[in-house]
Amino acid sequence: MKKISSLVILVVSMFVITSCFKKNGLDTIFEDTLIEFDSRSISTSARAYDRVANGVNIKDSVRVNLIGAQRTTAVTATYDVVLVPQAELLKDGITETIADVHFVKGTGTVTIPAGSSFGYVKFEIIDDALQIGKKYSMKFKLTTSTIKIAKNYETITIPFSPLCGYDRNVFVGSFSTVETGYPPVYTVTSAATAGNPNGITITNFWDDGGVINYVLDGATATLSIPNQTSTTNTSGVITVFSTPSTTSSINFCTGRMVSPFTVVGFTPQTHTYTKL
Repeated sequence: MKKISSLVILVVSMFVITSCFKKNGLDTIFEDTLIEFDSRSISTSARAYDRVANGVNIKDSVRVNLIGAQRTTAVTATYDVVLVPQAELLKDGITETIADVHFVKGTGTVTIPAGSSFGYVKFEIIDDALQIGKKYSMKFKLTTSTIKIAKNYETITIPFSPLCGYDRNVFVGSFSTVETGYPPVYTVTSAATAGNPNGITITNFWDDGGVINYVLDGATATLSIPNQTSTTNTSGVITVFSTPSTTSSINFCTGRMVSPFTVVGFTPQTHTYTKL
């Protein structure tokens, strides 16, 4: 009987001690309130943004969560940009990413309203400054808050890259030219046409020194040659226009242009311009 009583006392004592430790654990895990970046927003896949040279930044955001009971008053926190060493960026194939050059961090403050479980860090992408084919990355860190910041998700890295949106500048520069019925591949130069935001002027048209104005159409990814005359080195004055009912094309990423055209008095031809 004595042995049984001792065993009961031992079991009860162990239960009391265990419950005490468990209660302390529950106090720490469930009764505290934390703030953190949303783990579902963390991704190695780059956010893709349309690159449109219009001087208007692209607005985006990343969510910040409240872990624990909702508050009766708003929770505010501050955040800042974490500078990542260039060597570390290059190791991951990332281009140097600079605040206020490639992105704007926003106000530096995030608010979770009373009675809510989340708020948003808002930032802007300066898409005009992004280069096609490059990868970028920015990193934010929660720095101060009216409640505790969870250490596991106090920072977030956001990789991003540009989509190939329409930008006339992509079609400016030197181009190798393939012309149907004319074996040599030759070089032309394209420049922005003054007074026309969608115009380019190509020099050495027809490999004969001609100067021709083109009009780009970003909505349809095509280009056209308005009916015009040009003076060439050997053929003299020629009249040129886009060949009717034949589709042209422009590539927003590479600058490649395919332009069917007609020189009056000659068989319709096509120029394929590849940017050098």
